Amino acid sequence: MSEVAALLDEIAASRRPIELQVVANKAATTLSPDQVAALYMAVGEARFAELRAEFRKYAHGWQYYRRGMNPIGGAPRVFRNTQLSAGGRLFESEGRVAAKVLLVIFTGSVGRVMMPIPQFLDALPPVPIDVLLLRNDSERHYRSGVVGFGSSLWRTALAVKSRFVSKGYRRVIVLGTSSGGLPALCVANQIGADLGIAVGGRFPYDLFRLKELRGFGATGFGPMCDCMFSGNVPMKAFFDHAHEDDKFDAQHAARIIPGLRLVPVHDVDTHLIFGAMFKQGRLPTFLADLLEIAPVPVRGAGLFSGLRLKLQG
Repeated sequence: MSEVAALLDEIAASRRPIELQVVANKAATTLSPDQVAALYMAVGEARFAELRAEFRKYAHGWQYYRRGMNPIGGAPRVFRNTQLSAGGRLFESEGRVAAKVLLVIFTGSVGRVMMPIPQFLDALPPVPIDVLLLRNDSERHYRSGVVGFGSSLWRTALAVKSRFVSKGYRRVIVLGTSSGGLPALCVANQIGADLGIAVGGRFPYDLFRLKELRGFGATGFGPMCDCMFSGNVPMKAFFDHAHEDDKFDAQHAARIIPGLRLVPVHDVDTHLIFGAMFKQGRLPTFLADLLEIAPVPVRGAGLFSGLRLKLQG
C-alpha cells in the first residue's frame, strides 16, 4: 500500500479531531509535494465529506495542494519518496546522479525544517536534487545517531558517506535546523561535503537536560571541538539577529569551528527562520542564496520561472 493510500485509510478511520491532526502531521513530515497534493485532492472525494472540514484545519497548504498547485506557484514538484528507515527518507529527482546535488538534512526535534517538508521541497532551487532527510526524535542532538544509519553521529556520517556520497553527486551539501544544525556541521566536516549549513543551530547544554530529567548524563567530550574540524569545508551558521539564544550559540560555534561564517537574518524575529521566510514569500530566494546553487533547467521547474533568484556560485 502506498503512503498516500495508508494516510487516506487513517483519515477514513478517524473519529476524533486529534486523529486527523496526527494524519496531517504525518503528511507534513513524510510526503513529497506531489504526494501531499494527491492526498488532499483525494480528501475531496464524497466519502470524506463529513471529515473534510475538520481535516483541512490541520492540513498545511490545503488551499493550494487540493487544487494541484503548490504555494510557490505552478505544479507541485515530483520526487520519488523512499523510506529508508525510521530515521531516514530519500526524496529523489529525475536524472543522473553525477548531474545532481545531494542535500543531506538533519531535521529539528519534530522531524521538520522549521516548516512542513512538502512546502520546503517545493521552495528548493529548480535544479536536479536528491534530498536525504534524517531525523532523531530523542532530543539528544543526534548523539545516538539516526535509526538505520548508526548509533552515533560519527557512525551516521560514515553511513551517509558510504551509501550516498560515494555515488558521485556533483555537489554535496549538509544542512541542519535547530537541534540538527550543529550536528550537520560536524557531519559536513566528516564526509568532506562541499558546504555545511546550520540554521538556528543549538548546542546540547547537558545541565539543562539533566535539570529536565531527560534520562542521560553529561558527557566529558561533546561532539564538537576545534580538533575535529579540518577547515577545508566551507560552513555557514544562520541565525535570527534578534534571537539572543540563537545568536549566542552561533557565536559559540564560531569559536570552535575554523572559518565558520556567521550570517544574521533580519526581518524574521523568530527561531523558525524558514517558516517565517515562507510566510513572507522570501523562501525560494533565500534558499537559493543559502545553498549557493545556480539554476539548471529541470523538468517541472516552470513554477519558478517568475521568480528573481539571487544566486551564488
